[in-house]
Amino acid sequence: AGRALSQWFVLQNDGRGNERFVLNGTTGGGGWMVRYFDYATGADITAAVIGAGWTTPALSVGATLRIRALVTPPTAAANGASLNTTLTATATHDATNIDVARAVTVVQ
Repeated sequence: AGRALSQWFVLQNDGRGNERFVLNGTTGGGGWMVRYFDYATGADITAAVIGAGWTTPALSVGATLRIRALVTPPTAAANGASLNTTLTATATHDATNIDVARAVTVVQ
């Protein structure tokens, strides 16, 4: 317990034109910590992702963007304790285009 684990999310533009997406994610809680990073730049985007949302650069059709979620369980977490990390992507040109991905971190 207490060791950080990286969870990877890949966003792909499956639309018909260039698009930006707003990403919102899980904050952690109960002693769990989640931090988010733009893989390409290494930038810590946590404040935006857990706040109003982080807007991606424009992605061309078929292009991908990788996000790393660094998940740290509480130091005293028991074996089997878990956290669902959810990342939601909403298209900026059509807010009805939403996708959600989830990763589960389990203490062993």
